[in-house]
Amino acid sequence: MIKTILLATDGSPHSWSAWHYAADLAQAYQAVLKALSIVDVRMVESQWFWNIGETDRSETSFGRIEGLTPEALQRALEERAEEILQEVQQRCAERGLRCKTEIARGVPSQVICLEESTADLLVMGHRGVSGRFQSILGSTAEAVIRCNNKPTLISSHDYRPLERVLMAHDGSDHADRALQIAADLCATLRKPLSVLSVHRNVEMGNAIVREAMEYLEPYELDAQALVRHGHPADQILAVVAEDDCRLIVMGAYGHTRIRETLIGSTTEEVLRKTTVPMLVVK
Repeated sequence: MIKTILLATDGSPHSWSAWHYAADLAQAYQAVLKALSIVDVRMVESQWFWNIGETDRSETSFGRIEGLTPEALQRALEERAEEILQEVQQRCAERGLRCKTEIARGVPSQVICLEESTADLLVMGHRGVSGRFQSILGSTAEAVIRCNNKPTLISSHDYRPLERVLMAHDGSDHADRALQIAADLCATLRKPLSVLSVHRNVEMGNAIVREAMEYLEPYELDAQALVRHGHPADQILAVVAEDDCRLIVMGAYGHTRIRETLIGSTTEEVLRKTTVPMLVVK
C-alpha cells in the first residue's frame, strides 16, 4: 500500500512529467506527496561541473551562472529550489493533494537515497537539468536506482496518462515482487496489465506467465500473458510499441545478478532505451 510518495524534482522537463505521474498515483492511493528539491553541492564547489558555455536558459531554468561567487551561486540555486517547490505546492493544491516540501543540500543521488526511507515509492525524472552532459539515462537516476531499496518510477520526458501496464517477468524473486506491485497498481488505477516473459525455452516461458496469471486471479484484472523469444530488452520495447503500453514494471535484477549493488543488465538496457516511464522494483 502506498501512503507516501517521494518526488525528486529539479525543474527539468522530465521532473515536471514525473510530478504528473506522482500526482496521479497520490490521488489514486490518497497518499501524501513529498517533493524534494536538492541544492547540488558539486555545482557550488566546482563550477566546471556545468558546461556553462553550452548551456541555455531553457535547460538551467535560471540562466547563465558563470562568474558568480560560490556564495552567490548557492543563493541562486536555493532560490530556484524554492521556486520549484512553490509551484509543486500550487499544482498539488489545485488537485486537492496533500503535499510536503523540503530543500536539501548535498549530492542528489545520495540525498535521495537517504530520504527514501520515509516513503513507499520514489518518483523522479529520467534526466535532470544537466541531462545534455549525462548519459542517455541521467547519472542521478542511475545512481539512485543502484543505491536505493524502494520501488522507483523513472519518468519519461513527456507525460501521458497511464493506461496499459507491461510487467516483464523472468521468474526471479525480484520479478515476483514486481508482479505484486504491478497487480496492486493496476487494481488501484483500474488499468489493464500485460505479463511478458522473454525466454529461449518455450515451456519455461509459458510456465512463468501461467504462474503469474494464477497469482493475478484474485485481483480480477484485465490481464493477458505474452511469451516472446529473442533479445529480452528488444522484445520488451517491441511489445511496448505494439500494445501502446504506458508503463513498464521490472525487477531490478534477474537470475544473473552478480552483486546487490549492480542493476541487472536487461533492466539497465530497457531503462536507457525506453521512451515510456519505468517502475523498477528491488
